[in-house]
Amino acid sequence: MPDRFYLSVQTVLTGCGVQIQLVYQTWDGGAPVTKFLLPEEYFDPLEPGESYEVDGVPKYNHTWQYLDVPPRRLKWTVERRSGTADDTTIRAQYMDGGQSWMTHRSDPDGYEEMIHSTQIGDGRCHILRTCRTTGGGWVVHLNTVIEGGDDGTQREKRLDGPWSFDEAMDYGRFGNS
Repeated sequence: MPDRFYLSVQTVLTGCGVQIQLVYQTWDGGAPVTKFLLPEEYFDPLEPGESYEVDGVPKYNHTWQYLDVPPRRLKWTVERRSGTADDTTIRAQYMDGGQSWMTHRSDPDGYEEMIHSTQIGDGRCHILRTCRTTGGGWVVHLNTVIEGGDDGTQREKRLDGPWSFDEAMDYGRFGNS
């Protein structure tokens, strides 16, 4: 009941139907915690004539960046965005003290994406991204190792060549039509 009330008040106050819900659980906490964000808190500032429903771009790449909880304390997060042109649900499971995680994105149109980010040493991270469209098979569209330099730069070694994103997506649709 409080969730529905909050969303009704939010719609009246902001004049839009955009709803952002974050749910998370910490390793040291009991029950999951639910947090709602206003569009102004969640999205980058809009340009004149733009709306959050159509033009909203999230400020951050990861759900944990919206929370006052460091990743090392998180067990999991769920982010639900609705009322936009880019509605989605993003679930993340945290491991290794927040150094590694799995993210699952699920869109209303059936598109899904899984991202596995694993620390493999000091300053080295392996990222594997797989996705599928409605009725399609899972395909790898990114397999890379990113290494941080002492000067703050990053070097990326792609392990998914010579596939292009379009070739991977075409392969995912093969045999499913």
